[in-house]
Amino acid sequence: PTAKQTNFADNKCADCHYLSAPSEVLKGLTPICDTFTTIKCTKCHKKYHPVCAHVKTPRQIAAVESYPWLCPDCKICCVCQTVGDESTLMICDDCDRGWHTNCCNPKVDNVPEGAWRCPLCAVCVSCAGEKIKKENRLQHAYKHAIAPPTEHYKYPIYLATYCKVCYDNFTSDRFCPVCLKTYSEDEDEEKEDEDHDMVACDTCDYWVHVGCDEALTADRYQKLCEDEDEKYNCPLCEGRVKPIVQTGHAALALKGVSAPSGTPVGIIGGKVKTRGVVHYRKHQVGVPEINGTGIATVKT
Repeated sequence: PTAKQTNFADNKCADCHYLSAPSEVLKGLTPICDTFTTIKCTKCHKKYHPVCAHVKTPRQIAAVESYPWLCPDCKICCVCQTVGDESTLMICDDCDRGWHTNCCNPKVDNVPEGAWRCPLCAVCVSCAGEKIKKENRLQHAYKHAIAPPTEHYKYPIYLATYCKVCYDNFTSDRFCPVCLKTYSEDEDEEKEDEDHDMVACDTCDYWVHVGCDEALTADRYQKLCEDEDEKYNCPLCEGRVKPIVQTGHAALALKGVSAPSGTPVGIIGGKVKTRGVVHYRKHQVGVPEINGTGIATVKT
């Protein structure tokens, strides 16, 4: 075969055997990526259109790019690393990893009938579960923050996962644009420690954690607290975002003109790793690292 024919065969979907995802499988779904986009299995190296591999949400497509993903034919339990009893192999609705009911900690009695979120995904990016009772963390109704399509990128983008309390704060614009962790309207609820010290950006009006910007030294913070005329601009408004991966896609992700990467590609303000920068509500926000990034084998 010619190089062109080989390239064509290499890029066809292993499920539908087309280069572009067929319109019939996309029917009724909100587009999450270009129809030619494929994801590659770490084991068999076959490529699949996300929708042909049952990856249909902005959260799922971000997650499968954050770790060594396995296609439906190669799927195994991420704990015991075997197929084992397939009738007890659950697939996480957020990251597409396989888990046996008995391999989970705590064990799952029966395969859930509805959606199921694994221990790696049932985590709030902001409070890490502090606002949820421990016994309810896996069953909690977590919410995904999704950035809608913009003139810069025409597909919805997964930003982060929150518990209900933190998601309410996020939708009310009470979040740091660098790390996307939220804060409460009631200051009494916030802990009195330096992790929660924040400064308002004079350009975008978002409040930024002192710990999220290397420019906010103790002296600078003190000066901002004491002098009302002292101005502060956050790392995103000043463009203080540096790549930690030297690729074309990383550069585009950090400029907000492509989808964020599955793994961190930059650092904001010299402090916070990011998968990319996204235009959200007329401003730029960083996209946090996904919990479980790089993890193919889970130790319990």
